[in-house]
Amino acid sequence: TTNFWKPEPFYGGAAIAWSGSGLYVVGIASGGANSVTYVFRLSGLNPIAVATITASGFLSNQDERVVVIDPSNQDVFVSGSGPFPGLYKFSSDLAGSVVKTLFPTSSMAILGGNTNMYATHVNENPPDLVVKKFDFNLLAGGGGAGNGVNEPASDGTYVYLGRTDSNDPGLAEIYKISPPNTLVASGTISGLAPGNDIKLVYAGASLYVVGAASGPTTQKVDAAVWKINPANILMVSSKTLDSTGGQGDDVIQAATVTPAGHLALAGAIQASATTYYGAIWNYDTGTGLLTILSTANAPGSNTDLFDGIASPGSA
Repeated sequence: TTNFWKPEPFYGGAAIAWSGSGLYVVGIASGGANSVTYVFRLSGLNPIAVATITASGFLSNQDERVVVIDPSNQDVFVSGSGPFPGLYKFSSDLAGSVVKTLFPTSSMAILGGNTNMYATHVNENPPDLVVKKFDFNLLAGGGGAGNGVNEPASDGTYVYLGRTDSNDPGLAEIYKISPPNTLVASGTISGLAPGNDIKLVYAGASLYVVGAASGPTTQKVDAAVWKINPANILMVSSKTLDSTGGQGDDVIQAATVTPAGHLALAGAIQASATTYYGAIWNYDTGTGLLTILSTANAPGSNTDLFDGIASPGSA
């Protein structure tokens, strides 16, 4: 375990990414009328470099950050929603940075270098979900602010987008996009817990939707994984897990693919009416088995929540 102490209190917006140059962790802290984004580079669990990005404006619990690594040169890209000045590119050691103008986002992908980048964006009028392709080198300097959407997944050719439906809180819409903007297929899944986010992950030859479920077959709000056929966006199977023995709710905040091709999930479980423990789950993509691996309860804290996860190991 590593604690990231800074003078300002952290409010969330955590993101995490791993590459051959190290593990990168991002979080948002409040500096009064400013938001302060910290970017940490770790060796093992030891911070070896840190960069800060300060923006004018008060934080909200809806603000998010995203960090992605360019596999061609290990450059680190950080962007976000809410008070945040656009899109930052750092060298792998966080020693230098370049900032460009970008619309507000909470999700990005890089396919073959920074001339071939994708990010999701919400058009406020009309309220459409949009994915945009851009070349970092052609962006102007400046900043951006606003709200992002659920992170996309990619199989290297297609991009998969997901969003919950405000008109039907138990429903999620899934879209398969041929970049830059051709809709190939779409579908829906039901049974989601209202008010909970979803994450999309591509592993092997399948698409997975990760989140929380509620309904006649769940105890309360249970951890859930839906397996989707990426060819036609139809559900193949689903798996739920009551991690609390009926005592409380499960919350899934993050997901990643392990080197073995399984899904590592992070979030929290409700231990009592006022207490949440940070939690990590494993979903076996071969057997469809969903299990809880560990929980953590920090001393003196009633709410512990993991909202980022990376898997550089062999599990």
